[in-house]
Amino acid sequence: MNPVTTFPRPAPELKLPRASLTKATFFVAEQRHRLEEDQEAFREHEVNLREYETRLRLWQQELEAVRATSGAVTPGQPLGSIVPAPRSAAGEKAFDEGALQAAWRKVHRARELLDVERAHLCDDRLVLRAQEAALKQREEALIEREARVVAREEEAAAADAQAKEQAIAAAARAESRPTRSPFDLARSLFGRKT
Repeated sequence: MNPVTTFPRPAPELKLPRASLTKATFFVAEQRHRLEEDQEAFREHEVNLREYETRLRLWQQELEAVRATSGAVTPGQPLGSIVPAPRSAAGEKAFDEGALQAAWRKVHRARELLDVERAHLCDDRLVLRAQEAALKQREEALIEREARVVAREEEAAAADAQAKEQAIAAAARAESRPTRSPFDLARSLFGRKT
């Protein structure tokens, strides 16, 4: 009867494909690019809002100057062309109170819209900062994970090399035994030294 010879199973290969890691790195880079574009758009929007606010403040100052001089304001009339109204015979200033109130309502409405836009811009900035922080944390986690994978691969390679050296040493010892074993047996049986 022939004994069945079993060979040791090969060690599992620990090198894992890194396709997912490169995809994650690409995703992180894409997200960072998108965030930078959004940030640039928010900056442009903020500049536009500041210019709009400046125009509104100038308009409000002109309206206050007109009100101080009691000039008449008509809807659609440019503010630069407003001149004080002539005085009436009674000595009172003649002006259209309804048109002035309509202009003030426009100024207040524009200021409300500006405040709402400013609040939205502030919220958008906070969200953008939070996204950047989360993206940075994810990038650091990926770098740390890759370092752990590389360290594990190096450990596996060192363990593989050590196992191969032990297998070679064991094979060398096994090869030397069959030729010496009959002599060792005779020595032990007959007590002779060879």
